[in-house]
Parts: sequence; structure tokens; C-alpha cells
Amino acid sequence: MVKALEIVIDRNSEQPLYLQIYNQITYNISTKKLNKGDILPSSRTLAEVLNINFHTVNQAYQKLRTNGIIVLGKSKKYAIAASNNSEKGTKLIEKEKDMVNEALAMGYTENDIIESVKRIISSIRSD
Repeated sequence: MVKALEIVIDRNSEQPLYLQIYNQITYNISTKKLNKGDILPSSRTLAEVLNINFHTVNQAYQKLRTNGIIVLGKSKKYAIAASNNSEKGTKLIEKEKDMVNEALAMGYTENDIIESVKRIISSIRSD
């Protein structure tokens, strides 16, 4: 059964739309609104509901899949992964939220935080 999602897109946010979707789905998992095995709407269906391009939803779904939060089932539908993967993703999200909240409290902007993370990733990849 396809689970209804509560996702709100903020077109004025500096955060890309696909990340807004990603973060809200992971939040729905952490708050138990989505559980192991719940089926997500198709990319096209969610895109229509949110009035955005389906490629944007695909990008969010791919990030969720890469992080082990969702899996592609036999029916070619995305479902919430087994708890061990989604719990790992939820723990990571909580750490990310803590870091971002701390940076915002220190006066950093969203762009400052994004650029900082990009520098860290670049540094890690070059090591």
C-alpha cells in the first residue's frame, strides 16, 4: 500500500528541492510516520502532488536509496528499508541537524554551511 506523505516544499529556501524532499522523508521515518516496508508514491505521482519536476523527486529518491534508507522492490516501487539501514540514516540525519543548528546559532548562513561541507568533502576525497 502506498503511504501518503506530508511534504511541504519551500520555494524560497536556499535548500534545493530534492534535499527538502529527502529531509522530510527521513524525518517521517524518524518520527515513525513511515515504517519499514511502507511504499512511497512514484516519482511522477509525488512530483504532480508537489507541482515540481519528477526528476527532482528521482534525485531525492536516489539519495535515499544510496544511503540505504529506501530500497527498490520487485514491483519497481520504492519502499522504506529494513530498520537497520533506516536507523543508520536517521542517526546520521540527527547528527547533521545538530551540526546545522549549531552553525546557524553561531551566525552562519545556509550558504556558509553548504560551502563548508563542500570543502570538507573535497578535503576528504583528496586525502
